[in-house]
Amino acid sequence: MFSTPSKKIFIVRHGQTEANVKKVFQDDTDQLTDLGREQAEHFAHHAVELAPEVIITSTMDRALETASIVQKETQVPLEKCDALREYMLPTSLVNKPYNSKESLDFHDELYKNIDNPDWRYTDEDNYKDLHVRSQEIMDMLTQRTEKRIMLVSHGAFISILLNTMMYEGELAPTSATRLFRFLRSENTGVSIIDHHENATIANKWRLKVWNDYSHLPRELRTLQ
Repeated sequence: MFSTPSKKIFIVRHGQTEANVKKVFQDDTDQLTDLGREQAEHFAHHAVELAPEVIITSTMDRALETASIVQKETQVPLEKCDALREYMLPTSLVNKPYNSKESLDFHDELYKNIDNPDWRYTDEDNYKDLHVRSQEIMDMLTQRTEKRIMLVSHGAFISILLNTMMYEGELAPTSATRLFRFLRSENTGVSIIDHHENATIANKWRLKVWNDYSHLPRELRTLQ
């Protein structure tokens, strides 16, 4: 029951982006701001203390640039993984404000269908898509030989991944949506997961630290 963790997983959100500042929905080309790069530099120094053996990053520009800054400081291998990309909303919402009518209409329909993992509004990732990607990440982490693995990803997808870990791979669309609304992450905030490979009673995946951003000086913190 009180097993020793076999691996430590460090899950990091990318630095601040232009769309974060504008409070609009992003696509895969959104870039880091100067402040976002400073955040990544500060986290990179902290990452040396975390001592990852490998960094695996989303292929989206904002995550890849964040990961590259961290890799330059840590000098560990850097790999790309498309499964770590952000949850993609309908293309009709790209560059639209969070509080736009289009956004409110979409989210109204989303919450009406919260219990249906196969529901889709238009061309966005649905819950089933995100669950499959989360399971792919969990399988990859389980199979890798490194004991300290750092992932660089995105706010919404990190919430979905944590939910899938909490439910040990079971489908849980309602919980996933509520967890996403409940959790808020800072840019370059890091969460730490212990993986207990041989656990038989408690979860194999256990959240040890959520959204630590103590590496950021106050002037670089953006979470409100």
